[in-house]
Amino acid sequence: MQYLTWFVCFVVFTVAVTPGLAGKKGKKPPGVLPPRRPPKYDTSEKGDDQKEEKEPTPKLISSAQATKCGYKMYTLTSKNAANSKTDALFSIQFWRWVGPAPFNWASSSWIQFDNVGDDKERGQWDLYGPYISTGLPADYLYIKQTSSGSDPWQVKNIFIWNSCADKLYMYFCDNCWVTTTPTWIARTYPPL
Repeated sequence: MQYLTWFVCFVVFTVAVTPGLAGKKGKKPPGVLPPRRPPKYDTSEKGDDQKEEKEPTPKLISSAQATKCGYKMYTLTSKNAANSKTDALFSIQFWRWVGPAPFNWASSSWIQFDNVGDDKERGQWDLYGPYISTGLPADYLYIKQTSSGSDPWQVKNIFIWNSCADKLYMYFCDNCWVTTTPTWIARTYPPL
């Protein structure tokens, strides 16, 4: 199909342009192939009505979000149970397998993740980080509730995005509950 398209373009070009070049010596019609360089896009400032929409960010993100490079964690709170949301505090450890020796794991220290305002609400995505830490990119996440009391959190999915290398890691836990007893969540993409 691609060759047919090129052939049709060549025939149209030959019929349309060649008669105008008849009688001009030394000049060849320009090639039919597209340029080898990618096109340059207009990066000039656009008017208010032409500005592109940017990815929405959760409200009241901490100032750490201004860092351009690192690992950012997106969490999706389940909407299956009425009490899947929480106001409790949670901490996470990132665990990564680093070698052939037995028990050769790299892990981060416990990192508390919480945003000002209402995060971890039912059916809501939240953004945390960026993190630059041992254990990333993680093979396993180890999450626990660090505040006192019983206010568990039901997690649907967690994504960690390496903004330096533009790689995405998924940790699907299918509505698992995170409580004061730490919960392991394995990486599901790319597979372990």
